[in-house]
This record gives sequence, structure tokens and C-alpha cells, in this order.
Amino acid sequence: GVRRAGVRHSVVVTLDSATTKHVQQHGGATLAHEHVLRAKGGGTDGHSTSGLKFRLLVPWLKVGCNVLLSDVDVVYLRDPFQSSPPLLHRDSDVEAMTDGWSDETAYGWHMA
Repeated sequence: GVRRAGVRHSVVVTLDSATTKHVQQHGGATLAHEHVLRAKGGGTDGHSTSGLKFRLLVPWLKVGCNVLLSDVDVVYLRDPFQSSPPLLHRDSDVEAMTDGWSDETAYGWHMA
């Protein structure tokens, strides 16, 4: 996983107790998010709320962390922050992938 890829520091922000338990059982650092993400239409499933995950970054960015936002189904084969050649452009505050449904949710503009 993340350790084999050489990532020295990582935290998995979980949105449900089953995922929190899984991360903890495998020795990962986790932060259980205390609020349910809810889309404008009321949905709480992953596809409905994917663009809202930018809101989870605010506390980390406020304390100056480097953040790479990704889904749990992404596999890292090496540390994207330390790789050569660089895997990240490092030309923005956040490098992320998203399933956002509008400019606001796709680019995190609601955080500004």
C-alpha cells in the first residue's frame, strides 16, 4: 500500500465506520470525518458527494500540509511527492481528482 510506495506520512480521512475500522486494522492513520456529506439533491452515496470532498481539505491546508486528494481505489506505486521525474505539477495548492458536477465542486472554488 502507501507504505510500500515510500509515502512517509499519510492520513486517510474516512466517512464511515466500516472504512475507519478497515484502515485502523491495517495500521493506517485515520481521521473519521464527523459530518455526512450530502449533495444538493439529498444523496449521500459516493457518486453524489464526490465533488464535496474538497471541504475535507480545509483543516489540512490551514496548517500548511501538502495535500494529494484521491479516492481509496487509487494505487500508488511510489511517493508522488518525492518522485523523479515529478508525478505532480506542484503548481496549485491542491492536486486532486474529482467527479464534481459543477465548476464549484470540480475545482473546489467554494473553499476560497
